[in-house]
Amino acid sequence: MPIPPSQPPSDLASLDLGTLAFIAGTGFNHTVTARLRAAGYPEVRQAFGYVVQHLLSGPKSATQLANLMGISQQAATKRLQEMLGLGLLEEVAGEDARRRMVVLSARGWSMVETTRALREQVAAEVLASLPPAEVGVARRVLAEVVHRLGIEPAVRARRLREAD
Repeated sequence: MPIPPSQPPSDLASLDLGTLAFIAGTGFNHTVTARLRAAGYPEVRQAFGYVVQHLLSGPKSATQLANLMGISQQAATKRLQEMLGLGLLEEVAGEDARRRMVVLSARGWSMVETTRALREQVAAEVLASLPPAEVGVARRVLAEVVHRLGIEPAVRARRLREAD
């Protein structure tokens, strides 16, 4: 006899904190990505965000980015080539002429600013009906979860790795 499909809980608040936070974050990011595509970046993918976060502090090589993101150098190079082709990155000379470095291009920086504005807009929309005190409590709870999981240093250093 086949197993019937599970039904979603009637009360989302009954989900465990990790699942609920993941679902909310995923939905938030999908909404921002859709709006970013509509705002003139149709080629953008969420995976680009990991590269962007590491380039906010300056030039990096494919090897450095691979290590920071926890992916192979081949995968990092492929992503960089894609982003270079889309005009989001540009190559610059490294200290060693043999080492190619990448930075955000003007279009890449524009995408960062657009993304930041869209994230603020989506947050304002989804939180508009909640009392500010409840929003503050939710932020503090999630920040405490990050702290207690021991990932706060990685978050502060923008060194979160892609999910497996």
